[in-house]
Amino acid sequence: MDLSYAEVGYFITQVALSAASFGVAQSDLQIVGTALGSLFDVRCAPPTVIIPAQGAQLQSICTDMTCPLAVNSSCALYQTNITEPASASMSSMMATGTASATASSTSKAATASAAAGAPGAYPAAIAAFGALVAFLL
Repeated sequence: MDLSYAEVGYFITQVALSAASFGVAQSDLQIVGTALGSLFDVRCAPPTVIIPAQGAQLQSICTDMTCPLAVNSSCALYQTNITEPASASMSSMMATGTASATASSTSKAATASAAAGAPGAYPAAIAAFGALVAFLL
């Protein structure tokens, strides 16, 4: 993921608003929001344990230069792990099992791609985000 500070912040805000709509207390939202921001909305965070069974993993999904640098940052660890979105043609999709979808929201287009069987760059971060969202709901 190559997300900007604004993109990750927007997502965290939407998680908080969603949880608030289900009656989660404001004090709990602040705690979770701070945790999400410090874990995922910083650049180059060192490996951190979120799910004990998985051990320490890279958690930063905010890797754009607009993201604040994490305390004890380890940017060298992220240089080979950042996955940029890629496009796929119909012929390459058939040959490699890669799919690409483009969606437009307001004036900005976002492209998402996935490769069948390819390891994700941030599986622990995605799983932790999902777990935190489920916890809030």
